[in-house]
Amino acid sequence: MARASFEYDEVGNTFYYVLVSFYALVLLPITYYFFPTGETTEVKKVNLHECQCHGCKEKRQRKEANKPWRRTKKIAIYVGLTVAWIIFAFLVKKMTEIEVKHEEYNPYTVLGLDQGASTSEVKKAYRELSKVHHPDRGGDPVRFDQIAKAYQALTEEEARKNWELYGNPDGPQATTFGIALPKWLVSEEYGMWVLAFYGFILLIILPVVVGIWWYNSIKYSVDKVLLDTTQLFYYFIHRTPRMETNRMLMVLSGSFEFWKQYNKDIIERETDNLDLPRYFVRKSQIHANLNGKGESLN
Repeated sequence: MARASFEYDEVGNTFYYVLVSFYALVLLPITYYFFPTGETTEVKKVNLHECQCHGCKEKRQRKEANKPWRRTKKIAIYVGLTVAWIIFAFLVKKMTEIEVKHEEYNPYTVLGLDQGASTSEVKKAYRELSKVHHPDRGGDPVRFDQIAKAYQALTEEEARKNWELYGNPDGPQATTFGIALPKWLVSEEYGMWVLAFYGFILLIILPVVVGIWWYNSIKYSVDKVLLDTTQLFYYFIHRTPRMETNRMLMVLSGSFEFWKQYNKDIIERETDNLDLPRYFVRKSQIHANLNGKGESLN
């Protein structure tokens, strides 16, 4: 039984198929995820999920006005996706230009005869070609070897049987498996670097990315509320089931979403530690004065 052999892509033709396939697997979801949506879609999302009172609308407008980089980001995404798709189109074009050279062995073609030519015609063609291509007469040895094998395949019973069964007058050949990777990837010069690159991706980059995603996802509940905030609410509600408006606002304002450590959009000012205590003291005084006036009227 003939042994199997493996052949790498010497020219780089079949490697384009692998490259285009993996490139498309990455490009399509990235395009779907990052493709900028229109203003109408964004407004619809806001209308569905956010408060529509006058104050909240003004706050959102001020917030959007303070993001001049948003338009720049959208343009950068458009440009990046356009370049990525141009590269994809170039790779597809190169792939379509690849010529697949695979010719079935046909001894009639080698001898320049029509299919099914008679034995006498085969012998005549062999004699004529031997006069031209025989090495003793200055011919090409490789070409003459092909002619001799073709003649043998059409005149000898065993050789003809091998050709009909295996496509070759010499009998079964080694099974060849093509690997769609450039040969330099497994060469002694670059093989270790390629292996190190794969190890870096699989053993370092991939675990880090999965770990970051997992760490961020476990901080939130199903409703996209921080678990720390949920525990805080549970504690206060369990402690004081009946809440007045002031205490309810106090509990809500204590959410971890308003802490910069959990929410990068929060702007913390040094003056908050001075202004907020004064505000609460002043609010308490106003509340006490109002209660005092109410008691005097009674």
